[in-house]
Amino acid sequence: MARLGARTSLHAFHMKVPIKFRIEAVIEGKIDDKGWVAGVSAIDFKRDLEALARELEYKGVAGELAKAGIKFVGMESLARFFLKELNKRYPISYVQVWEGEDEFARVYVDEV
Repeated sequence: MARLGARTSLHAFHMKVPIKFRIEAVIEGKIDDKGWVAGVSAIDFKRDLEALARELEYKGVAGELAKAGIKFVGMESLARFFLKELNKRYPISYVQVWEGEDEFARVYVDEV
């Protein structure tokens, strides 16, 4: 079993206060004969993670984040959202969202 991870950042607003989050998503699977985890391209995985973050970039709670099902811009709700969305295409193990340098929330696929 092997793991492949990708990271990106996201700027969102809560009550007009900008918050910077770091999103980390991890795929878990067997290494195939090409040497990739579960036949997934790291480039595609990173690109999809970044595209998802850009869709939410600089949105407010009352705007697009609420439409995406995120009622409160917090680490836990963002991790859950990214996990659900990425799990549609990739064998996600977990998503971890950092706020600042020393606070994070991690959500595993079997918890959603």
